Amino acid sequence: HIDWRDYKLDIIPRIDLVVASDIVFAKELHHDLASILYDLLTANDCPAYLACTKRQEEGVIRSFIQIGESKGLSSEIVYERTYSPADGVISNYEGLYPVKVFKFSAGDGQEICKKKR
Repeated sequence: HIDWRDYKLDIIPRIDLVVASDIVFAKELHHDLASILYDLLTANDCPAYLACTKRQEEGVIRSFIQIGESKGLSSEIVYERTYSPADGVISNYEGLYPVKVFKFSAGDGQEICKKKR
């Protein structure tokens, strides 16, 4: 467990991959999420895959990508699909929305996100 909002670089764990889903919906956490993602990727030289569902506005996802870029992250869409009942996906509490999976990588390796050691 790492608190995205307040952590030290010396507690960044050794990992092979970051996989996450539906974590960019809160704009107020975008800067903190982008910072920890950058630090995880640069410390471990690994990629991150984030699955994002377009529920209300595409702007939330775009906002996170822009903040990530400003902190040294690059991204690309590696999967995009809108599921339907014909796919065998059943959802009784919400509609079937478009899903995009983004691959994030650390940019040029610059120390952009500085946290307390």
